[in-house]
Amino acid sequence: MGLCLLTGYPTATTDASSYQATAGLRYEFSHASFMRLSCASTWLDLDLATTTPRFDAIGFDFGSMF
Repeated sequence: MGLCLLTGYPTATTDASSYQATAGLRYEFSHASFMRLSCASTWLDLDLATTTPRFDAIGFDFGSMF
């Protein structure tokens, strides 16, 4: 049997900000279909953190318009 400690960031008493930048390309094959490639980065500005956490996402989409 072990001891489990739950730790977390006190979000009820601390304010934080986030920043996001996104860039992408879109190509339309015709008037009815397209392809999109995007890259996004999100940064969190936390008061008690020693670094700024960053989260990256890459998206690749196919779609149709009607």
